[in-house]
Amino acid sequence: MKGQGQKMKKLSFVLSFLFATSSLAVAQFPEIMEIPTSAEANGIGDIAASIPSSNAMATFANPAQLGIFSLSGIFNASTYVNKTPWLGGAKYTGTDFTLNASAANVGINLGRYLDLPIGCSIGAGYSSAYFDEGSPFWYTYNNGVLDSLGASPEWQKQENYTIGLGVDWLIKLGLGYSFETVNLEEGGYYDTTTGIYSLPGKTSAHSFGVMVQIPVAEIVSRLANQQIMLTPKLQPTLDINLGYARRNIGDAWVHLGSNSGTGLVPRSATLGLNFEIGLRTTVQDRDWNLFSLTWAREAEDVLIAYSSFSQGVFTYEPGLGDIEPFNNLVLGKQNGYVDVRKGWQVQLAELVYIRGGSDGGGWTYYVSGTYYTFGASGALNGLLKLLGAFHIVDIQNGPFAFLVDHLDLQYNYSRYSSGENMNVNGTTFKAINLVIK
Repeated sequence: MKGQGQKMKKLSFVLSFLFATSSLAVAQFPEIMEIPTSAEANGIGDIAASIPSSNAMATFANPAQLGIFSLSGIFNASTYVNKTPWLGGAKYTGTDFTLNASAANVGINLGRYLDLPIGCSIGAGYSSAYFDEGSPFWYTYNNGVLDSLGASPEWQKQENYTIGLGVDWLIKLGLGYSFETVNLEEGGYYDTTTGIYSLPGKTSAHSFGVMVQIPVAEIVSRLANQQIMLTPKLQPTLDINLGYARRNIGDAWVHLGSNSGTGLVPRSATLGLNFEIGLRTTVQDRDWNLFSLTWAREAEDVLIAYSSFSQGVFTYEPGLGDIEPFNNLVLGKQNGYVDVRKGWQVQLAELVYIRGGSDGGGWTYYVSGTYYTFGASGALNGLLKLLGAFHIVDIQNGPFAFLVDHLDLQYNYSRYSSGENMNVNGTTFKAINLVIK
């Protein structure tokens, strides 16, 4: 990136660390487009593009999440409880890095209003993320003498507008599309025309995705014309889920003002596979998932290939890029810059969710090497069903019945852990998620 004004040296952790361990160190892009935002998914190895979720922030990773959600949900919204200190708050830079995110979606199951041969739904949503990089110090030299010293604010904001389509006919299919805008302000650039020590920039891009949810046990029951039961009140469940997302499809981001220039947009492909097995019963005529275990893997590749590294000449790779479905998802092997994520989740009584996993790092700007994740959630819906099972509340009639059938409130927590010298170590996410069914 070259500007017409004098580019200053800057004590900014991001610019010094950005791609420090990657052979693609020539390029820079808005980091906000690659930061994982979901407090739920970040506990299960950052896997968000292929596990069906009622969490509103899932659309960041795959717009098709909205298609699946709209089959059963009317509205969901999620926001951080407080800002997340990102990269350990950038404690090495003397400034504070924070991340904040929120999202909301609406869905309509058309089958509730139209006589359709198959289940069909549509949805629309909005999500935003804000990356505050604080006010890093900068300094300039004039003929070898310190000329000026100061600090200038840096921030990045991403906004997504998403539409989704859901289809339910034995299997569930979700399709989604997002239009994205990113605005940013970079400090540390001296504009000789305006005399301002900062530089705005912007870009736009789009993403699309597809998800497939295969309820194997339910399909077998339909084909056999009878419900498969382990006991008179206990039935097994088995779901296989697949997800693919192509994100950040755009050519470049642009500096505005006299210091004009361009940078890359982190176009990426994500492919995921997961299995969920469980046990289901009923409580006061409501379905109740007593237990489930999820095993998941996901691979992501940033689709940038250099034909001339020294000159910064590149092309975007097509399709899956370097993702190898069998090696990455089945065997869990990492290859090249492909980021392989692994995760698991245990769910108890729709009340408690415990998660864990790992993220191989791969080709990401914010970490080099594998880090580990832990997460936990609690849900109001499961609590009411548990109270109903002990006849403490009546969930067949009255206000508690309405709450069980139409409302859920979830609290999600996740935390990264790694070696002490890794900047993501100790990063925590806390968010609430409201669901109206």
